[in-house]
Amino acid sequence: MKLSRYFAELLENYHAEIEDLRHDSEGRDVLQSRLKDKRKAIKDLLPMLEPMGVDLEFAHGEGPVIHNPVRSPGYVGRVRELDDIDRRGFVMDTVRATRAGLDISIPVIGFAGAPFTLAGYCIEGGTSKSWLLTKSFMYQHESAWHDLMDRLARGVSRYLVAQVDAGAEVVQLFDSWVG
Repeated sequence: MKLSRYFAELLENYHAEIEDLRHDSEGRDVLQSRLKDKRKAIKDLLPMLEPMGVDLEFAHGEGPVIHNPVRSPGYVGRVRELDDIDRRGFVMDTVRATRAGLDISIPVIGFAGAPFTLAGYCIEGGTSKSWLLTKSFMYQHESAWHDLMDRLARGVSRYLVAQVDAGAEVVQLFDSWVG
């Protein structure tokens, strides 16, 4: 099930808020105030892909769009290691601000997309009903598939550890599309 079904009231204008968080400390303050009673610091699953070389856009009415999808084994090399967590500073700043603004008895929960889900978006170029391109890539290019999954798994690990370091007491891994 999609996260938005559970947090519809938080995600109504979510992608606009992500843009606010990137550029505006007031945006972080607004999100923090909305989250105080929700017990979660909600982050999108995909922005961690941007410093990995994935050209991500949240198109109004379409959801996530990846402009440089991984469609052949040679494209896997374009997906860089996630070494620069600082480029996701707005996420960690929000976790820190949320932790600072909550009573210690209220946990802050961070999260990330699981490698399969992230790979699916990277290969499809966005969401899909059938994930045919992802399944084809996985079976036709086994070595490249494993290389992509390894890169994403290392990146997810670093991203989640950074959230814990910023104040999340627990993290959750969402594998929305694995089946």
